[in-house]
Amino acid sequence: MKLHTIPSYKSIFAIAMPLMLGGISESISAVVDTAFMGHLGQYEMDSVGFSSVILLLIFMIGWGSARAVQVIISQHFGAKKYSKIGEILVQGIYFVIPVSIALALFLYFFSSMFLQWIISNKTIYEMSICVFKIRAIGIPFLLLGMVLNSLFIGIGNTRIILISQLVAALSNIVLNYMLVFGKFGMDTMGFEGSATATVLSEIIGLLILFFYFIINKRLNHDFVIFKLRAINLGSLKEIIKLAYPIWIQHMVSLGSWVYFFALIERMGTKALAISIVLKQLFSIMAIPGFCLANTSNSLVGQLVGAHAIDLIPKTIHRIARLSSILLISFSIFVYILRDPIFTIFTKDISLIQDAYYPLIMLLVSFVLLPYANVSFNSILGMGNSKTTLFIESITIAIYYLYMYITIIFLNGSLTMAWTSEIFYWFVLLLISWGYFYLFDWRKRIKYY
Repeated sequence: MKLHTIPSYKSIFAIAMPLMLGGISESISAVVDTAFMGHLGQYEMDSVGFSSVILLLIFMIGWGSARAVQVIISQHFGAKKYSKIGEILVQGIYFVIPVSIALALFLYFFSSMFLQWIISNKTIYEMSICVFKIRAIGIPFLLLGMVLNSLFIGIGNTRIILISQLVAALSNIVLNYMLVFGKFGMDTMGFEGSATATVLSEIIGLLILFFYFIINKRLNHDFVIFKLRAINLGSLKEIIKLAYPIWIQHMVSLGSWVYFFALIERMGTKALAISIVLKQLFSIMAIPGFCLANTSNSLVGQLVGAHAIDLIPKTIHRIARLSSILLISFSIFVYILRDPIFTIFTKDISLIQDAYYPLIMLLVSFVLLPYANVSFNSILGMGNSKTTLFIESITIAIYYLYMYITIIFLNGSLTMAWTSEIFYWFVLLLISWGYFYLFDWRKRIKYY
């Protein structure tokens, strides 16, 4: 891609498509987890699904660190400062390893302390503790993989991410089948087998990345990755300064999901089961939107590094247009095939019927998501993590108020609860566009 021109649709797809396919394979794995649990029972599906939502909060520490490394790498790549890329990656690894170990220990030994404040059902609570203890083991592997992926996204070479995620997802499906149901001589582990399969697949995905680093000599030659380096406090400070607002931002954002599901859990196991299925549908349907938003993050960073900032607005619109076409097409497809899709998760006809209107609310939100997500992530690509934290905090505060009014104060239905998705993306879009139209965003760009 020539950095002095607006990225073509072809160059955007070249970066985004492997991320999409990798994300789809990863989400299919999560869908399979939920489907397996749905066949075991509602409690199993509720405990594994709800635990996954809460675990995302923990994973956001690694995700925030990886996004910070990605933004800095993309700017250095755009500025052709290739020798700095290896330095930033290694310092990111130095940072994430001790942090991930600390998070794993915290989750393993203290998860019961905070779960008791979130989950009211005793059976789901006890099952979730077991899931947390198993998933804690995989946190260092998962977070390290996130940081390694940031290099490939930052330089626009995302094919290896597709390969590693595809292999990990296939491994997860096979291991789920073996461990959940006790196939091929394995013990029947039920819901604990699903959590174990996820951890093993995360390790396999990381090994694929390590193997690629070893065999790809050009990667090391261009960016000097395999070099013994001392801890560089300056580089670490640079990463942490950009990362900590992203940590807070994502924890605030995902905290709203936890709050939402905690409210839904009090509506009963059926409402929670419907919402977990919808959450899985959201995860897989929104993949093009989030991958293109991640692509905008890198492309905007590269444009900033090349000092071609006047091309940023048109680049954002081009990426968001692609995202809209894909997500609206997905929504139409899911609406037409909604009943067969729901039967993957459950055979309960009443549950499928009750999910109809909440599903409509979710699908309507996909009209707003593309432009909101791409615009918001482009601000981060300009190095403004404090700005994105500010925007997300305002959005979430309004979102919390909306959920309180509709679900608690008005004692709203499950359908009314899921209108919160439409409301969230509308507010985020409004504030993100306000940033570009009401402020001189060019003067607020952070160069690295």
